[in-house]
Amino acid sequence: MIKYKNLHETLRIKNQEFKFLRKRVYDDISIYQGKDTYLRIGNPELIEKELELHRKFFSHGCPIPEILDEGKLGRQRFYIESSAGDMLLTYVFSEDFKKIGKISDHNFSIFLKLTEQFAEAQLSTMTSKRQNEDFYHGIYMNYILDDYPNLKDNLSKAFEKIKQSVSVFPVVLTHGDLSPHNSLRGGIIDFGYAFNGYAGYDLVGNVFHTYFFPKSNGYEKTRSYEFTEKQFGIYFQAMDVIYSKNGLPHLSEYLEDFLLAKAIWSSARITNDLKIKKWRFDLLEQITTDYLEKESIIETVKKFPS
Repeated sequence: MIKYKNLHETLRIKNQEFKFLRKRVYDDISIYQGKDTYLRIGNPELIEKELELHRKFFSHGCPIPEILDEGKLGRQRFYIESSAGDMLLTYVFSEDFKKIGKISDHNFSIFLKLTEQFAEAQLSTMTSKRQNEDFYHGIYMNYILDDYPNLKDNLSKAFEKIKQSVSVFPVVLTHGDLSPHNSLRGGIIDFGYAFNGYAGYDLVGNVFHTYFFPKSNGYEKTRSYEFTEKQFGIYFQAMDVIYSKNGLPHLSEYLEDFLLAKAIWSSARITNDLKIKKWRFDLLEQITTDYLEKESIIETVKKFPS
């Protein structure tokens, strides 16, 4: 595959200037910031796929930025979207944690409302097809078995158990990396990991994303915020209401299954942060064993030593 590298400090497209923000780790797409806009540019096939997914999410009423323009620049494709805000909720929550030791009620309510809108819209994409192969690849089972061959037997058994359990839910268009790190006050961004998966996977990963980072220093990245037990309760009560309204089981009864699926995804494809990679491997090994032995894994994930 051709590598499309664009690391210019600035790009000018259609009389708009964009400043470089970052390049994605796993694909050839770079992100630039303009005036109340963002530019995503890179490999034409990847950009086209992302545009298609973005349009699908948008057409179902997902709270995501509007596509303002698209086109070609040399051999690359790009699209420009409206800004959903200037600070990711990860950093909003981190600032709260530094100031008051928890996520503020105000900022949590913004996060919850955004997630409720996403959950409602996502369920409108449901299909009756059982796409287990998409789910298998979507949570990176193919990568994790290569990364950790010593866990192959247990992980394969765990996946079959997960699949059997969560198949009570419909298959929906799945963001793949829904979290406060891909959410701003005005919407949800970044659809590079999207796939067709079981409803509930995104919503569980959304609040547990932070717990796949160790708390202590000495790692490449660390946990900068946590949810309170009250916030967890409010969050899953709200999701249960939405799911019940749509004739589905309570999501809160399937946390263990989706949590392990998210742990698999979070532990795969780590190439640079070797300390975190080892920490996540240890966590994954522990909770996979517990899950197969029907032990709870939620508190282990929240409190795993670092």
